[in-house]
Amino acid sequence: MEMILLKEIDKNSKSFEDIKHIDENGVEFWYARELMKILEYNKWENFEKVINKAKDACKNSGISVFEHFPDVRKLSKRANNAEIEIKDYKLTRYACYLIAQNGDSRKKVIALAQTYFAVQTRKQEITEKEYSMLTEDEKRFYQRNLTRKGNYSLNQTAKKAGVKNFDKFHNAGYKGLYNGETADDIAKRKGLRYREDILDNMGSEELADNIFRIAQTDAKLKRDNVDTEKKACDTHNKIGKIVRKAIKEAGDFLADIGIGNVMMAEAATAEWLCRDLALGQNEESVIYDGYYITFTDAVESNPAYLGFCDETNILSPIEGDQRSMTSQIYEVNINDNGIVGIVCRQKYQRSDSKQDQQVLMDWDKLLETVSLEFDNYSNDNISGDIIFNYARLTYCMTLQDNGEFVLSPVWVFLSLDEISLEYQIDAYPNEMLIIDACTGKFITICTF
Repeated sequence: MEMILLKEIDKNSKSFEDIKHIDENGVEFWYARELMKILEYNKWENFEKVINKAKDACKNSGISVFEHFPDVRKLSKRANNAEIEIKDYKLTRYACYLIAQNGDSRKKVIALAQTYFAVQTRKQEITEKEYSMLTEDEKRFYQRNLTRKGNYSLNQTAKKAGVKNFDKFHNAGYKGLYNGETADDIAKRKGLRYREDILDNMGSEELADNIFRIAQTDAKLKRDNVDTEKKACDTHNKIGKIVRKAIKEAGDFLADIGIGNVMMAEAATAEWLCRDLALGQNEESVIYDGYYITFTDAVESNPAYLGFCDETNILSPIEGDQRSMTSQIYEVNINDNGIVGIVCRQKYQRSDSKQDQQVLMDWDKLLETVSLEFDNYSNDNISGDIIFNYARLTYCMTLQDNGEFVLSPVWVFLSLDEISLEYQIDAYPNEMLIIDACTGKFITICTF
């Protein structure tokens, strides 16, 4: 079993970086014919078949093919100096990722490409600093990046729904979430200058609320096949109100039962699979009713890693024990009637005591340490190479020598499927590796 980790990606990424282009608007792109050579395809006809599969995957996901795979025409010189026009594509990072996903899986370079295009952005998001020393601006970086991606998707969905006045559409959502305030009202309350983006002036928790609003509106417009601007605006406003109510009531409830210093880590639509046996129904139908809001412990407004690992292949030491890891999770189910259910996966008594600040291990040194230890860990359910295509610096609970658990900085390396990777949902990985960010030691998971 071979581990393909980020260090190996770094060795090979120069090729992908070398062929990257930046247009006049500062947007990065790759030419398909240049990418073809890197991915070890010799014939354009064969590579274009892969491109067409990637375009189909893009279309099936409800994403504009034109925006990610625009055609271009280029002049190519032949041996006799004659010039002929050839077809090419200007590919986005997402397009490159889809091409890699549909390429020849037998080629190692394909696996490296999958990982590179998925992970490179993530690697750029954080530096090797003490996580507890991050400024609020640095904390906001993650959330702000997600709002940009979310708003882009929402705008595309709203356009298909018939929205033309996007200021009106977005204000409908703000008015719902902010109790009647428009974007201009929010800007005035914050003391912002004319045309200054309100999203750039939100804290990490406020941004998380807006990400919830954006994602749920996007899903609702698609699910209900909304086809008029009025319906789209009404939907956005209603979702904003629901999100405001849900977050407030869930947070207040946890505070009332003595659970503080937590942060919303995930929110999702509650989906119920129903079958009316009395009516002889054999097929299940889906009913959407409210939301599941998941909270977890936080360190200075940074949520601990929220991982549901029941179906995850976790590497364990061949001999001996390592420190174990778990998480405390609080799930609140809420709908129009208020809170209808709560699950508190809390096994340990909380304490407000703080550890001394810890120095994070240098990135290259950490990867070197991980590579040396990797052969001492195994899982009988895993065969072949393991490709970790997602990395995140976060916190998790680690068992200390005195029998206490503390929230410690860790690197989480995950193998995610295509959908999870696209939407940056890292709570349900296929394979997982958790590394102490200060020592480089493996952490074995202890799940509920």
